[in-house]
Amino acid sequence: MSDVWTVFIDGQGNILHQHVYGGSGPEFFGKVSVDLSTNKIAFGVQSGSDVSGNKTTPRYGFFDGWVFTTDTNGVLLNEINLGGIANSITFLDDIVFTTNNKIFALLTSEEGIGGTKTLNGNGGSDAWLVELDLNLNITNQKVYGGTLNEGSRNLFLSGSNIVLSLASYSGIDGNKTEPNYGAFDNWFVCIDPSGGILWQKTAGGDQGENALIVGEPSPNNYLVVGNSASGISGNKTVALYVTGSSDLWLFKLNTTLSVESFESNIQLSASPNPFEEEISFSWDGVQEKVVLEILDLQGKIVESKVVSNATSYKWSPENLPPGTYLYMVKTNEGVGSGRILKR
Repeated sequence: MSDVWTVFIDGQGNILHQHVYGGSGPEFFGKVSVDLSTNKIAFGVQSGSDVSGNKTTPRYGFFDGWVFTTDTNGVLLNEINLGGIANSITFLDDIVFTTNNKIFALLTSEEGIGGTKTLNGNGGSDAWLVELDLNLNITNQKVYGGTLNEGSRNLFLSGSNIVLSLASYSGIDGNKTEPNYGAFDNWFVCIDPSGGILWQKTAGGDQGENALIVGEPSPNNYLVVGNSASGISGNKTVALYVTGSSDLWLFKLNTTLSVESFESNIQLSASPNPFEEEISFSWDGVQEKVVLEILDLQGKIVESKVVSNATSYKWSPENLPPGTYLYMVKTNEGVGSGRILKR
């Protein structure tokens, strides 16, 4: 079986202390959020354990979301299982501290009321958002979806609001007011602190998409990156490089709720490309601050660096699997992107 293993390190990579959390069943797929104002760390994982080990909360479904907090010394403070009816499967997809001393957990949950879930949902599976206080008491919960299946991806804090990145198979029904373009689309839902929907938007083509919001260069203007199997269709306006394959799709979602294909507005280079051990990223002119992010084909950030007062950065990744990756460079003058190939 598997447990949650946490390792605390200092700025030089030296291990300070390490801990294991879990029960007699499997725990896996963890998400972490840190609140420096309270020195608390929130963990969200999938759990198949009943009360056992150092897990003291019961299991409701076949798999539940297990949320627990620790202090910066790794001492377990509070915990709660988030699950539904017996034999159901609940996936915990993201967790985040908010600015008003709350914790939001975003899950994918099957239909039905049971366990700690008090809302039935709209059909199939829904996005299930649970608000917790700092002691992990449930203070609010909402479901988002239509009559088919929805899945959760991540939470993005936007001022006092939160934007949910979801995947959706449903058309206009339930509390979804946006159409479906293909097999499944990106569905972005902006909510206020109480979970009320402020706006929503689907983005996709005639096949399948899977994307996350990764940045907000200006208020209510979002950078989105993910995987797309669609050609020009729906509201996607850029073609695949190879028909029948899938590519990374980078686009902007703006305040008018339109989807704009992304165009780089700064000059970038990456060499050698393809590379084996080291690659150099360059941009025009000395920049006071540059944020460099490397993403895999699923839109997951595998490396993030902040570079100051430089025109380039050499990257020597360790244990990076061969494959195609997307890089994004953010400066005060704009944002640019490109592709690199690791051999």
